[in-house]
Amino acid sequence: MRILFWLILPPIWKLYASFSSIDLPLINYISGFQSYHPLRMPFFDIASAALFVPFEGLLGINALTLFSLLISCVGLVGFNLGSRRLFSDRVALFATIMFAFYPKLVVISARGMPEAAAVGLLGLMIASIGKGTDTDSTRQYVYAGIWAVSAYLMYMPAVLAGIVTTSYLYLRKVQKCTRPI
Repeated sequence: MRILFWLILPPIWKLYASFSSIDLPLINYISGFQSYHPLRMPFFDIASAALFVPFEGLLGINALTLFSLLISCVGLVGFNLGSRRLFSDRVALFATIMFAFYPKLVVISARGMPEAAAVGLLGLMIASIGKGTDTDSTRQYVYAGIWAVSAYLMYMPAVLAGIVTTSYLYLRKVQKCTRPI
């Protein structure tokens, strides 16, 4: 579904303006457009540019959104795997279907917005947390932290997911410790 929308929808104009090295006056105009202040960090632009440069000849303007699309699709798989480990197969299936077909995420994945990349990285964080709770591996929690920080570097409000997830893990641990024998 995300790939279909990616083929149909053009990238957002703000993203294209940030990579348009030919039309510099356009960048200055857009940067001041209606007090537009993006909540994204430069890491998203760097990651998008890393795929834009080699794939522009093949994909044209859609190369701008390739990073966002790839990360959101990989994050979907990570979200499914992590949800299976944290909850049950049934809950994971329902949550993954909701995550995969949530209209806003489908559209922002296709349009190349930083929120899609951040949500995809949070899906990878859930996968690492799920594996960490199963194996009790500190390394997996470190990976989860790396994914969470990467999501924050894509889009600042993603830090809230780290706070909510940490609270959930703490409450889950407290609940396991207080169960009677």
